[in-house]
Amino acid sequence: MRLILIFRDFSLVFVLVTVILFYFWPVYQTIEDRSLLTRKVISKFSNTRYDVNNFNYTGDCGKVFRYLSNNNRDVILGSLEYKTLCQGRVFWTAIKMARQAVPKARFVILIQKGYPSYCEGDMNIMRELGVELVFFDKKFQGDMSSLRFFHYLDYLKQHINNIDRVVLMDVRDVFFFGDFFMTFSTNEMSFVRECRSDTDPSLCYGPATFSTHGVWLEKFFGGEVRKQFEEQKLPAVNGGFMFGGVEKVIQMLEIFESFVDKRKMKWGYDQALFNVLYYNGTFNSIGAEASDCTQRFCYLGDSFRTVQKTILMGKSDCSPVATHKLRLNDIGWEMT
Repeated sequence: MRLILIFRDFSLVFVLVTVILFYFWPVYQTIEDRSLLTRKVISKFSNTRYDVNNFNYTGDCGKVFRYLSNNNRDVILGSLEYKTLCQGRVFWTAIKMARQAVPKARFVILIQKGYPSYCEGDMNIMRELGVELVFFDKKFQGDMSSLRFFHYLDYLKQHINNIDRVVLMDVRDVFFFGDFFMTFSTNEMSFVRECRSDTDPSLCYGPATFSTHGVWLEKFFGGEVRKQFEEQKLPAVNGGFMFGGVEKVIQMLEIFESFVDKRKMKWGYDQALFNVLYYNGTFNSIGAEASDCTQRFCYLGDSFRTVQKTILMGKSDCSPVATHKLRLNDIGWEMT
């Protein structure tokens, strides 16, 4: 009788293990970091290079956190267009960091319909990580780098009554270390410039220092506009990260949409248009601002220092809250 009971127990365990492997194994094989399948957030993010548990947000370094903590009325909104490749390691790192830094905020990714069937594992993993997936058809032809803002606007208008604050971002390479929502209010509408250092304000990408920005301006707005940007050495406003109160963000997107020339919806057009509209004052009506490399947010972070797996700003012992891409020069490592 005892042998029969043991056999029955073993059979149940075998069936259970088989079901779990059948369901999760295809997903498990698609990523390097197996811990991404963890359902619950039990600690802040860490890897071999840095440990967010050690980051310095104490004393004066905590003054950046002035507003309400992340909650279910806060939304991170991004988009994905699948062509041939499924998502890679940096993407999954960014997603996991966001879910651990702002676990109560909603994370919504708009995904163009028709993704490759072999990337179904990506969808399963994102759902496991608490990401809401919204599938859509393109509203019209054009590069998704520009089209995404039309779909962002549609989504926010549909859900405005359930949202207070929103972050629009490139989901593949924005990294959250702390509670970014605690750094801004519903009254704000902010862009960030591609400035890479908090110690040297001249270290910024723009038409005068990064030719691609100039090429885009000339291609879509003419050589004279490019020349003006280069002569004034204007830093580029980044199209991959912007944030604010939902009403402000909707107003910003409506302004952007009203100036879009649908015949120009190519790669780089969104970035060029945002820069023209910001620097000619079009966004002044909604009080939009743009910041350089600060503790709250920095592009790349060329001035960052690492001390015992803690990332610090260049001119203080405070840790950054978020970055678009990440470069740690002192240890020769980056995620871009």
